[in-house]
Amino acid sequence: KIINSDDNTSKGQEKSTTKRQESSTAKGSNPANAQGASKAKTPGGVVKDKFVKLKCVRVAKNDADGIDRALMAASLQCRAPCGSPGLLWVALDEKCDPKEVNTKYIIEADVGCWREEYSGRQSTSLSLTSNGKSLEFTFHPGLDPGGGFRIEHHPKFATNMHMGFTPRLNEFHKFHIELNYEGKHIVTVGENKGSTLKQEFEHDEFFNVEEPPTICFGRSLDEDAIPLEIGKTRAIDKDGKHKIKLTLLKSERGKKKKR
Repeated sequence: KIINSDDNTSKGQEKSTTKRQESSTAKGSNPANAQGASKAKTPGGVVKDKFVKLKCVRVAKNDADGIDRALMAASLQCRAPCGSPGLLWVALDEKCDPKEVNTKYIIEADVGCWREEYSGRQSTSLSLTSNGKSLEFTFHPGLDPGGGFRIEHHPKFATNMHMGFTPRLNEFHKFHIELNYEGKHIVTVGENKGSTLKQEFEHDEFFNVEEPPTICFGRSLDEDAIPLEIGKTRAIDKDGKHKIKLTLLKSERGKKKKR
């Protein structure tokens, strides 16, 4: 189910009220194709007439405060220079317990570099920002031997390591990252032909129970850190063509546990 926020603020009225209307979509369908979609105003009063996929927000159907927080967060995201503005849709889950929080995020992306040969001048990296902290998952397609994988800004894995294989140029490599509330995380980088690197890493502060991480190119490729959109391929030309296609961003919920 999805919910549409319609800000009915009238001129001279100090407090605005929010009217929510539910509409349903077929399983797996795109909310942008849902019937009843129309122009709406955000809690800030800005008209939105397109859909965006910037946040993966999941709240309980009976959690009115959670819905309001999610709508406001989406409104602020729409105003940021990271995507086209759009209608605000919040996924509702009747089985979702308001006392539960996000305990895991799963991110998958296809990442690669296209050029004739490895030059040694520019790496390819996927950046995640969570809870005000950033980590960049960096590798060097075509660097033989080993690909030179590292996790920049991590105290233990910030230097190049051998991946166990040499990632090829001119093709995508699947990045699978699992972030856990307990602070123990996993990154897997896979070759299309079966070779994989799996690296566990710890970071107690790299998790936000209310918001999923922001995902973008590494800063050496994109200083503006423009977030990637699910299902869309973005390319940056810098000593080769670096491409990332974000394919998955989902959360798992549960009771908050003591670390």
